[in-house]
Amino acid sequence: MKKKSMMNKNMLIMINFMVFALFNFIHPITTELLEVKELPTYSNGILYATMALATFIFAPYWVKKSDIFGNKIFLIMGPVLYALSQLGFAYFDDLTMILVFRFIAGATSAMFVVSSGSYLNLVITQEERTRYFGYIMATTALGSIVGALFAGLISEIWLYLPFLILQILVVLIAIFTYFTLDNIKQEISEKQKNGIIFAIKEIGKSEKLYTLMMLLVLSIVGNMYSSNIGYYVGQMFDFTPFQIGLTTGYGGLILLLMNIFVISKVATKIRYKVFLFGSLVIGLISIAGVIIFSTSIFFFLFIGLFVISYSLYRPICQSQLLSGNDHISGSIIGLVTTINSIGMMAGGFLGGILFSMESSLPFFVIAGLLTFAIIISSFRRIRDI
Repeated sequence: MKKKSMMNKNMLIMINFMVFALFNFIHPITTELLEVKELPTYSNGILYATMALATFIFAPYWVKKSDIFGNKIFLIMGPVLYALSQLGFAYFDDLTMILVFRFIAGATSAMFVVSSGSYLNLVITQEERTRYFGYIMATTALGSIVGALFAGLISEIWLYLPFLILQILVVLIAIFTYFTLDNIKQEISEKQKNGIIFAIKEIGKSEKLYTLMMLLVLSIVGNMYSSNIGYYVGQMFDFTPFQIGLTTGYGGLILLLMNIFVISKVATKIRYKVFLFGSLVIGLISIAGVIIFSTSIFFFLFIGLFVISYSLYRPICQSQLLSGNDHISGSIIGLVTTINSIGMMAGGFLGGILFSMESSLPFFVIAGLLTFAIIISSFRRIRDI
């Protein structure tokens, strides 16, 4: 049984890498594709927010269904349906139709994210939790690097080639998932079938609602950054899709290194409060550097520092929410996904509007949010794990 559990969690880590490579296939070419379709610059923020809205709506639904049917079917269906939805982005020039398919992409990607987190929590021990969720973030980052770089490179041959390759690879990944993972169901009570609502009540009992609030603030910050960084470097440095892919890969590489060599080693040795406050301060310093410096060397130095700050908080935050709540792990993962989707909506939409007004405005708002978070974390009582 122990050997089987080891194989399942290791295979899931590998699958997570492959799926997130596919999830990042279209990002490097989005800016150029919107220009080819003659859509306004704020469209990127609207697309981002639409995908987040779908995630927000469907994450609780997938939580309930995965508890009933098991996670495996959703780990297969999510990426397949996501890839098919991207064909709508490629084919249609009308913004309304593109938004419809982007909504489908958000709903189906949530299917995988919720199910993978729930599946992993069922096959690991409490002692392994922070380490393995760090590995999930690491493979997410590595997948983002590989996917963005590969798609950016092949887009130089033909802008629409990544859409075709995406369809082929997702079928291969679906077959691999089917033959390598066991289907695991979680026994739940009638109360637990209320999913995210039940999870909020349980978290409230353990006084961890404050962690959810901080997670929301940082999700808005992270998504405002990620939804605008491609446009920003494209405008500031006149980058090609491949160079934008390199920028995404640069951030992903830092996330990868942090989660492999730092998070998994020090998460159990440094208090949660220190992780929170330290990541916020580093984040504020780095965003100030991005605003002040416009030369490429210093700009990318501070971008890297910002990614470091973001990587410090997420695994330990999720681990804290799951601590003592193993019986509702699927609902907790769904709740975290919902919080992240709210951050995606707010960060993506607001970031797009701000960028259309002035390209540096999103970074000023990020600095303000981080300052607010630092002040609140200094005066509010924060519980350690």
